[in-house]
Amino acid sequence: MSTLTISNYTLKHFDLKARDTMTEYLELINVDVSDYTFAGNYIWL
Repeated sequence: MSTLTISNYTLKHFDLKARDTMTEYLELINVDVSDYTFAGNYIWL
């Protein structure tokens, strides 16, 4: 799998393993909108 680095920051792969990390960050913004769910973003891959 390829790696994407932007300004010395390596982006994480967006796969099922990223779900817990994404959920953690989404809880910080405290927005209850389906556009910001892991499933909603994953399905567009």
